[in-house]
Amino acid sequence: MLGFLNSQRSVGISISIFGCILLACSNIPWGWVVMLISSLFMITIGYWRKEGLWIMPGSILLGVALATMLCQFSELSSQQTGGVFTLSASLGWFGVTFLSKRFTASTLWWPVIPGIIMILLGWWAIQTSFLQVVLNLVRLFWAFMLIVLGTYVWGKALFDDSQDPRAGTPQDTPTS
Repeated sequence: MLGFLNSQRSVGISISIFGCILLACSNIPWGWVVMLISSLFMITIGYWRKEGLWIMPGSILLGVALATMLCQFSELSSQQTGGVFTLSASLGWFGVTFLSKRFTASTLWWPVIPGIIMILLGWWAIQTSFLQVVLNLVRLFWAFMLIVLGTYVWGKALFDDSQDPRAGTPQDTPTS
């Protein structure tokens, strides 16, 4: 049933879709709902497939959805909003480690590093207003970079014959 999720092409397409979702939802008032549903879908696929490849973007998107929801319904200053957003989004990175430990054969520990960095940046954002501008630029940049990365992976897989199920195996040629 989920055989289409195995190939490098589907991973590239998924990364691009993930970036498009982040970019589109930044301009929709209830975009956090779309992000929440998308993240739960990706986490569910990761659970079924026992693959961190799907759990990772799902968990990160879940953290961003939580952050967006908290900022949308809070009465915070713009300076505080940037810090709360970053602190909440860092939970997604820690979620990758937690969910991979729970649902996959190997635990992904490296997402703890960006999670800690985001906690420090979030705390700093609450303390200073300059970071608000920087965080808004980073948010847009990272969505665009996901689109570019996903398109690259998909395009590379598209022209890679080893990923093509129709390519078959090479036939032995008789030698004379």
